[in-house]
Amino acid sequence: MISGHLLDAMIAGISARLAAKTDGTASWERICVESLTFSNVLRLSSERWKNYETDKAFTHLRTIGDALRGGTINHLLFPLNIHDIHWAVLEVHAVHMTISYADTLNWSWPTEDINQITSWLEHHGFKSFAMSNRTSHGMQLDAFSCGVAAINTIKHAVFDDKLFADENKFCLRMEEFLALAYSHLKTGADDIHGSEHHSDYGPESSSDIEVFDSPGLLLDAPSPVEPVSPLPPARQKTVTSHQTVSLKPEAGALAQGHRLLWFFPKIPFAWEVEDQEWNEHRLHIQQFEHQAHKRENARERKQKQRAREKATKQSNLNKNINTILHDDTSTQSSSVNIAQASNPHRDLPTRIGYGMSPIQIERELKRMDPARFSQISAQVIGTWIDRSGTRPVWKKEVVDRAARGCLPRDTSTRSHVLTPFPNVMKTIIDDLWALRTVGVALDTTRCRGLIIA
Repeated sequence: MISGHLLDAMIAGISARLAAKTDGTASWERICVESLTFSNVLRLSSERWKNYETDKAFTHLRTIGDALRGGTINHLLFPLNIHDIHWAVLEVHAVHMTISYADTLNWSWPTEDINQITSWLEHHGFKSFAMSNRTSHGMQLDAFSCGVAAINTIKHAVFDDKLFADENKFCLRMEEFLALAYSHLKTGADDIHGSEHHSDYGPESSSDIEVFDSPGLLLDAPSPVEPVSPLPPARQKTVTSHQTVSLKPEAGALAQGHRLLWFFPKIPFAWEVEDQEWNEHRLHIQQFEHQAHKRENARERKQKQRAREKATKQSNLNKNINTILHDDTSTQSSSVNIAQASNPHRDLPTRIGYGMSPIQIERELKRMDPARFSQISAQVIGTWIDRSGTRPVWKKEVVDRAARGCLPRDTSTRSHVLTPFPNVMKTIIDDLWALRTVGVALDTTRCRGLIIA
């Protein structure tokens, strides 16, 4: 399948040939052949079609629709791309009120496109168009001649050219190429070199003949179809006897440098493609090496940072343990037992209680240590308060229990082996307190080992 560039170039050639018909026949003046832009705009989304009367993308369609309604044009033909793999032709005849679909492979009608054309015609006051097979077309027996066959269908409908056939497909293909080449050369060498907008084959070519030295390169080289543009090109005027299109430098829009070979994609040389691929590969390798080097540096910096943090933490821990364990200025009371010394919240009763209700005391305790005081309640705290005097105080048995380390009230303790040695008890309690302060976890085994030591 040929590309959309070449097909638009062939359509431009048909328009130029149609404009050259100056025999005064009105039928020539009322025929309009459109490029691929026409079908592309027809396929815009339904949201865009809601603003058909105001959207600038439909300016050319509104012009063509008004011309069909007013009788200036009564015969419209344009190519249609089917699923990006095939070319066909649609014909709208305003006099016969018919829509014809010409497909050289006899595929089924494109329902969505037909409905869109019908909707477009209704925008301009047409009631209903009948589906017809009045457009004659040839039959292709291969998978690559649909573009040339579609152009031949349009030429047969307009100029009554001989229909496409499998035995003459290569001749028709060469004729189309020669027509493009002749139209380009016809503009003249002076115009090619002097025009402000020159074609892709510019003055750097050694001669004009070299441009067409390998026609197969232009016709058979694959080229992607250009994406559909949401905006149409400049408004095309209706083809009439006094508004003609010519490929000559002094006539029409093509005189400003818009020649047919503008539709051809520029094909780079093989060594240019190789250099471009090599540069892309080298750029990818450089980017990969840069990213790998960057990741490696970040990994090394993170490892060094973690090592510094670990060393600092260990140094501070050893310093705190050695300083606190061997500090003779510690002033822990010898009357404090192990349970009180290892309790970080042992001073809560001195900070919570006075001037507070049982509910307030409960809230403050749970705020200070939710895990330890999760089961306490205001009712229990109320039983610990003696309100018989002028001011509420803690009951004596509650204070005694707190002094004993909150042991069960019915439990009696006897003197332990270290009671006669208060200095040893003070040293043990100081060491336990120091270990708890620096965050060392204390269990029965550690405490027993420390006491024995």
